Amino acid sequence: SNVTLLSVMIGLSFALDTLCTQAYGAGNYSQMVIVTQQTLLIQAAFFVPLAALNWHMEKVLLFLGQDPSLSAGAAPYARYLILSVMVIGICSSVERFLQAQGRTRPMFVAAVAAAIFQVP
Repeated sequence: SNVTLLSVMIGLSFALDTLCTQAYGAGNYSQMVIVTQQTLLIQAAFFVPLAALNWHMEKVLLFLGQDPSLSAGAAPYARYLILSVMVIGICSSVERFLQAQGRTRPMFVAAVAAAIFQVP
């Protein structure tokens, strides 16, 4: 699940590190927004088939020759991961968009708020 879904979504946002920084350095702020929007659309396009793959992860693991008890145990994890991956992809893209501009305070505030309100 981490390889088939999470790493792909985060990996797609890594292009923003280069493209947004380049656009910001050139003073082309509208290009930063366009590139970020395009990245979010590409992530959404990749999310649909990868989410379907994760939904059927038990069958995929059995097809790959994994132990049936391991496959049955991994399937619920893969399904629950689907719920969070699109949000993680969006957050990763927004984080890179903000980092390209040198704005780190919003990420700091979000991290502190998450630490304060985290349920143990």
